[in-house]
Amino acid sequence: MTKKDKYILSIIICCYNSAKFIDKTIKSLKNLDSNNIEVVFVNDGSTDNTKEKLASHSKRKNFKIINQVNKGLAECRNVAINNSSAEWITILDHDDLFTHDRIIFCNNFIINLNHFDNKKIYFANCHIVKYDETILRFNDNHPIKKNKINLNKKYCYYELLKYGCFLVSSTVLFNRNIFNQIGPFNKNFQITCDFDFFIRSSIYYDFEYIDKIFCEWIESSTQLTSKKNIILYDELINIYHREIIKKSLLIHKYFFIYKNFIKYHLKKLIIKIHNAIRS
Repeated sequence: MTKKDKYILSIIICCYNSAKFIDKTIKSLKNLDSNNIEVVFVNDGSTDNTKEKLASHSKRKNFKIINQVNKGLAECRNVAINNSSAEWITILDHDDLFTHDRIIFCNNFIINLNHFDNKKIYFANCHIVKYDETILRFNDNHPIKKNKINLNKKYCYYELLKYGCFLVSSTVLFNRNIFNQIGPFNKNFQITCDFDFFIRSSIYYDFEYIDKIFCEWIESSTQLTSKKNIILYDELINIYHREIIKKSLLIHKYFFIYKNFIKYHLKKLIIKIHNAIRS
């Protein structure tokens, strides 16, 4: 690490109307090594007092805070990465929390750097914390173990299309070179930009699972609105259609990809029929 590369690890946090939980998220970072780890916040045009909440933490030497007009999650991710300074990037969603194991991992990262391959994307496990603060252990039924998923490049590509996004974004770690090679998060995907990024990465890079709990993933008390669900299914349909066309997946062993493609079409149709009946 040179003087120019002051930090060995950058944590990126995209914020949108985060005022009610950002203090708790920041509190979970309190034991980070501030000499080697930076935290980059991007306030994506919040309409609550997120900006003021972040400003109250602005004197912390390893915090960088950026305010911008609302551009959506994908562009927010890109701005955060482009304004980070470390070669390694790790994600934390604005309402999730770092665990003690994650703090230890980050603080020891500079020591263990030789064990990490910049041609891999790393991810770990999480606790799902319901809005009533009930903690469910996620790793006992994690798809990696349950389905014996192959994380080697190209195999992982098909596994992602088969099982969906089995990576929790708030546990992911990747080298900046990956971002530079495959391109930024796709702003055409409002909800599924992470899934799209992982699919594109899996063509060129191996993934590696770290069997530790790296975050508390806060499950919202509200479900997606029907409008957002339609956006979600539209995005998934577009992703699957793109991959079917690009890869010419016309072989019967890839039937599961067509199955998911059709499934999301049906889910979208059911919502539209339900909305028509209600109106």
